[in-house]
Amino acid sequence: MLRIVTLVEAASLVAQAAGQQLSHRCQQFPNLTFSRVVHNNLGGHGPDQGEEGLILETFDVQIQRSLHLVVNSMGQYKPAYPEQNGLRGAFGTLNIESGTATHLRFSLREPGTGNPTRLPQAAFTFLDLDQCQGHHCVEFITVGRLSSFSVSN
Repeated sequence: MLRIVTLVEAASLVAQAAGQQLSHRCQQFPNLTFSRVVHNNLGGHGPDQGEEGLILETFDVQIQRSLHLVVNSMGQYKPAYPEQNGLRGAFGTLNIESGTATHLRFSLREPGTGNPTRLPQAAFTFLDLDQCQGHHCVEFITVGRLSSFSVSN
């Protein structure tokens, strides 16, 4: 299972575990706090009916407004357990069957209107990438269409 958190959430969790404060560099990024699953039908696999996609309600602490993080399948998507898509605690989760590949689009939308919106900058952290049983495959992520990126050690 793939877990999605914002950079600030991940950095905060790591800092808390180490008994340290969140670094000033991480505080410049929007902090989207996931609050609920609005709609869960990624790739048309349910459990909800209707429009394809996963919609997570978020709240941006810096700009004090609610947003929807919308995840859409841009081709073939095969989950092992589609009911696991959504939220698990503070983490957004996506379930993708081992041995398959998928192309997903992440976008931010205004609640109510569905109009696209932007943040001045954003960061995502992807967690829980591992190997399938018997170590016959390895999970990985390819990210594109970025203006810049960084990776941790």
